[in-house]
Amino acid sequence: MPLSIFAAVQTTFKAPTFTPTAGEKTYTMAELQRSVKASWGGPIVVLAEGTTTNNRTVLPFVPGLLTPSKEHQLQIVGFKYTFKDFAPSYTVGSPFGHLFGLVCQLVNTLEVKYINLGETKEIQLKYASTPAVAAKNAEAETFETDVGTKLANLLRVRRVRLTAADKVAFLDFYQQRQQPHQKGGKKSD
Repeated sequence: MPLSIFAAVQTTFKAPTFTPTAGEKTYTMAELQRSVKASWGGPIVVLAEGTTTNNRTVLPFVPGLLTPSKEHQLQIVGFKYTFKDFAPSYTVGSPFGHLFGLVCQLVNTLEVKYINLGETKEIQLKYASTPAVAAKNAEAETFETDVGTKLANLLRVRRVRLTAADKVAFLDFYQQRQQPHQKGGKKSD
């Protein structure tokens, strides 16, 4: 689903959703590529993990989101905030408190790193030339796992098996644990 910059920033303060809301149009990658090519021809930015992270890991990508293609160039870019005291990446808690801390921190550094186009093209051709085969186990190498591993190596962070769905489950648990504190009551164990 195409988003404006403002809408994209707003979504970072929400838990990821896995189904479109009523009236929300979704696109396959091929449809999106055709639409962008017909309108303005700019890049399509895909945040393949499907959620924000704590800036120390690369999560598994949303299955089927990245599709290897011989027709379209894929540029793999990694974003990493370097910080000393306050992590610019929002994870839990109050979005307004996070925004306040972010604004009060005098220096926020964002590293942007690219995998060179030759290596990216090699990965694309490797998977675009072979038919997709369903993985029988979590260790099977797929286009998404190969790209994710290269991205983790590029950023010098760990690759984990926790997914966006695991993040949603954690946020639900976190919110339930916070409710007694928000109402002024005591937490019961």
